[in-house]
Amino acid sequence: MKKTLLIALALLFLTPLAGFASGVNVNVNLDLGRADHVPLVIEEPPLFLVPPSLGFRVAVGVPYEMVMLDGSYFLFHAGNWHRGHDYDGPWVVVAPDHLPPGLRKHRHERILQHRDEEYHRYQQDKSRYHGKSFHPEKKEKHHGNKGKKEKGNKGHHD
Repeated sequence: MKKTLLIALALLFLTPLAGFASGVNVNVNLDLGRADHVPLVIEEPPLFLVPPSLGFRVAVGVPYEMVMLDGSYFLFHAGNWHRGHDYDGPWVVVAPDHLPPGLRKHRHERILQHRDEEYHRYQQDKSRYHGKSFHPEKKEKHHGNKGKKEKGNKGHHD
């Protein structure tokens, strides 16, 4: 990383001299991260409702526009759909033609309308709500074994 930065700085300072002498322009582009990766962090698992008119889960009560479909989470952010394997990402941009058919067939605005209508029904009387709902388990922040339970003798410790 340091070597790349030094080379980039050298090119930055030497390029004006070379361009002035030869009449050639040089552009330097540094990619310090993945362009398709969206660094959004969602700390708490959202509540999902299933509007019958959509047929898939939509997150409610959160500042993000998220749905769950075909075993993946999809987040609408900055005019694009992003896919993640967990409710907290990581998120990668998905081209419209690579979205699941169930999501692709609905305009974004209609998804929001159906979500808001279903959330309103849910909020009117949560105890009498007859629609489908889903609340993922909160992910624990583990270090070392990455949250996997150890197999083997329960009473044996090394």
